[in-house]
Amino acid sequence: MVEKLKEVGLKATPQRIAILRELDKKEHPTIDELYNNLKKTHPSISLATIYKNLNMLKDAGLAIEIIPPSANEKSKFDIYTEPHIHIMCKECGKVFDYYVKNAVDECNTILKEITKHNIENINVLGLITCEECRKKKKN
Repeated sequence: MVEKLKEVGLKATPQRIAILRELDKKEHPTIDELYNNLKKTHPSISLATIYKNLNMLKDAGLAIEIIPPSANEKSKFDIYTEPHIHIMCKECGKVFDYYVKNAVDECNTILKEITKHNIENINVLGLITCEECRKKKKN
């Protein structure tokens, strides 16, 4: 994590390292879940500190916000060390990571041709009904 922070020109503070480690668990927490998880190991960390550092990490391209389609749902967050696609279950809100070789690059190339602009960042979110929710519906 320290190397990733240095690569983007950010100081490797204990708070930033802790946030990245928590995001690296691939659980896609909301800000509240992130805060509750970090409080266990960093009791003095504040919600404001998490917001501030998470925004810095997003601006630097090390974290990404997954914005659900429904205004009633809270955003989730993920570490972004390599391009990938997020698939969200529209029933339970669980997020899955898919590392489809070249898919993000190909999407970026197509959008660059259409818009005539260099796409700096791309955030793809697909919606599904996950296997677990499909099973629940059948019962």
